[in-house]
Amino acid sequence: MDASTTRTLREFKEYLERIYHFERVNSLLFWDSIQRVPPKGAKGRAATKGAMAAETMRLQTSPEMKAFLDALQPHTAEMGDLDKALVRVASRAYKFYCNVPADLYAEHEAAKGEAIAIWETARPNNDWGALVPHIDTLIAQNKRLAECFGYENTPYDALLDYYEEGMSSAILDELFGQLKEAIVPLVQKIGKKQFPVPEFLHKPVPLPVQRSFNEELYRYMGLDPDMVMLTETTHPFSFNINLQDVRFSTRYTETDFASSLFSILHEGGHTINSLNIPDEVEGTILGGGTSAAFQESQSRFYENVIGRSRAFWEGLYDRFMAAYRPYIGDVTVDDLYRGFNRCEPSLIRTAADEVTYCLHILIRYEMERDFINGTVAAADLPAIWNKKIKEYLGLDVPSDTVGILQDIQWPYGRFGAFVSYAIGNCYNVQILREMEKEVDVFGSARKGDLLPINRWLGEHVHRYSQVYTPNELIRRVVGEGLNPRPYIDYLSEKMADVYGL
Repeated sequence: MDASTTRTLREFKEYLERIYHFERVNSLLFWDSIQRVPPKGAKGRAATKGAMAAETMRLQTSPEMKAFLDALQPHTAEMGDLDKALVRVASRAYKFYCNVPADLYAEHEAAKGEAIAIWETARPNNDWGALVPHIDTLIAQNKRLAECFGYENTPYDALLDYYEEGMSSAILDELFGQLKEAIVPLVQKIGKKQFPVPEFLHKPVPLPVQRSFNEELYRYMGLDPDMVMLTETTHPFSFNINLQDVRFSTRYTETDFASSLFSILHEGGHTINSLNIPDEVEGTILGGGTSAAFQESQSRFYENVIGRSRAFWEGLYDRFMAAYRPYIGDVTVDDLYRGFNRCEPSLIRTAADEVTYCLHILIRYEMERDFINGTVAAADLPAIWNKKIKEYLGLDVPSDTVGILQDIQWPYGRFGAFVSYAIGNCYNVQILREMEKEVDVFGSARKGDLLPINRWLGEHVHRYSQVYTPNELIRRVVGEGLNPRPYIDYLSEKMADVYGL
C-alpha cells in the first residue's frame, strides 16, 4: 500500500477503537442490568443504554466511516488478513445500520432493557401477560430492522444473517430436517431402555457447597481468577468486557446441583474462548468471536463433549466427591457418567440432555420464523409453544414459567439467535474430530489437564475471532463446511455406550 493508504488505515483503526470502547460500556451497562440492582431504575438504565447504543450506531454509520471504507476497500487485496477483516466487519456493520434510523435503534435498545426488567419478575410469577406488549414491540421492531437490513427471501433471513453471516431459512430447514430425522428415532430407542432418574441427581446440596465447588471448577478448567468474575443471575451469561476481564454467571437450585455445575462448564467455555483471543485484536471490533454459532460451539463443547464425558469425571472424581459425598452419598464414576448423560425429554432448554436439545431449538426456530414472517401476536405464543412442546417432546406444559418464559433471549430481542446453539452443536463435534488428530483429548481430560485442549482451540479457532467468516473458519479448521453428520454419529455412539443400544 502507498503511504496515503497506510495513513488512512492507521486512522481507521483509531476510529474503530472509539467504537470498541462504546461497545464495552454497553456491555458493562447490560451486565449491571442483570445484577441485583434497584428494579424501579430499569427504565432509566434502559434509556442510558439506548443513548450509548445510538452513539455507537452513529459512529458505525457516520460520514467519516463511509470515507474510510470508500478509501480502503479498493486496497483490501494488499492487506493482511486482520486488516482486511477490519474493513469487512466494519463494512458489514455499515451495511446493516446505515439504513436503520437512529431513533429506531435507540428505541430498540431501550425496549430490550425494559423487557428484560419485566421478564425478571414475570418469569417467577408465571405472568406472560405482563411481557406481551413488550414482546409485541420487540417483534415489530425486529421486522422493521429486517426491512432495513434487506433480504432476498424472507424478513427472518435478514435476522439469521445478522447473527450468523450467510445463514438462511433454506440452510436451516435442511439442517433441522437431518437432525430431526436422526434424533426422533434415537429418542424412541432410548425410551425402550430407559432407566430411572438416579436418586443422587436430586438430593439436596447446600448452595454454599455448590458455590464453593464451582469456584474450584472454573479454575480446574484453566480460568484465571484475576481475569474472570463469577456471579449469580436469573439466566447464566458470559460477557467479554475486555480481553482480560470476562464476567460469567450461573444460577443455583438446592435440589438440582447439576444445573449450576454444567452452566459453569458452558459459560466457562465461552470465557475460555474470550480469553484466548489474542492481544492484537484488543481495541478493535474483531474481539467478539467469529459468530454466535462459533461461540456456542465452544461453550457446548466444554459443557457436553468434555464435561459429560467419562474421561472428564474420571479426572475430576476425587475433588468432586470430596465436596459432594456428604450430600449425594457414594456414587461411582459410572454412576456420574450415566446420570449426567441420561436422555429424557424435559421442559427446560438449558437443562435438556444432548440428544433432545436440538428439538428445543427447532421449536424456537419454527416459532421465530413464523412470527417474524407472519402476523402471530405475542398473546398467542404460549398456546403455540405448548402445542409444539407436546408434539416434539411429548410433554404437557404446566405453566409459562417453565414454558415460554424460561429464556431471556426473546425479552432481549434476539430473534434469529437461537439457531446458533444447534449450529454450534454440529461445529463442536466437527472441531473435536479434527483436534483428535493432534491432541489426546479424552486422555488429557482423564488426567485432569484441560490445558492441551484449551491451547489447541486457542491456536486453531479462538485466535481468529472475526478475522474469517463462519463458513471460512470452519473450512479452515476442519476442511469442510457445516455438516451435522459427525454430531449425529457422536450422539448415536454415546447413547449406545450409556444405554447399551
